[in-house]
Amino acid sequence: MIICFLTSCNKSGTEPAPAGVIGTWTWAESSLGNTTYLASASAAYKKVIFHENGTFSLTYNDSSVGSIDLIVTQPAALRVNPVTDSGAYELQLVLAACVNYKYPALLLVGQNGYQYRISGDTLRVARPPCLAPLESVYVRSN
Repeated sequence: MIICFLTSCNKSGTEPAPAGVIGTWTWAESSLGNTTYLASASAAYKKVIFHENGTFSLTYNDSSVGSIDLIVTQPAALRVNPVTDSGAYELQLVLAACVNYKYPALLLVGQNGYQYRISGDTLRVARPPCLAPLESVYVRSN
């Protein structure tokens, strides 16, 4: 009974969006391990808005239209005009088979999945465990 209470007994593994993820986040930097790989001074731009109803909008200039990805890497070219895409997202606990533990996952439905963590006004997203430790950092904005 206690375990059920702590995990909310959600059979699908989908968690309701915590208030912490709702809002507007602007990309600040990407790092590989403990080294900054790319900073916002690079002119790459991403802003994601997570809505309470499970939808998001993503405005970006670092990749081609329809390439929805929260990880920011060195772009081959920047778009002159940013584009905005939207879709649905889910928060889940996902089993990482390579290390046999569950991690908090942010899933952009039909697109990519990420491990994520929020600390204060900072959102960190990375590829699932066992892949290269490339992480993009977003800060809450108004």
